Amino acid sequence: MVTMYPGGRYTRLFELFRGTKFTLLVFSGSNISSECNQNLARIGKIIQSKYGQYITVYLVLAFETPQVSFECSTLLDYKKSLHHKYKARSNCLYLVRPDGYVGFKSQLINTEYLQEYLSKIFI
Repeated sequence: MVTMYPGGRYTRLFELFRGTKFTLLVFSGSNISSECNQNLARIGKIIQSKYGQYITVYLVLAFETPQVSFECSTLLDYKKSLHHKYKARSNCLYLVRPDGYVGFKSQLINTEYLQEYLSKIFI
């Protein structure tokens, strides 16, 4: 289980995958620097603004970062269970298709590759 903000309620990842949209999980990894989190927020904002009708973006943070404001939903993974499940030791992202399969992953975040992949899917 992870805590989703706002509201601080507990939820299961399976609940987030329901529906017909893709889900983009942007992991912070163990890096808790403000600069790193600002970059994650920027990536989330770019994808949300371009593909928001097709993709739901979640920033998955291992630590609470009150100094950074995010425009997309944030999952606080206190126990790092999601980080462990997805082997997210550092910044990375996973795009999960509506059928539950991982369609794209980037262990070192590369937004150019992601946008190239998305442009092929969402013509």
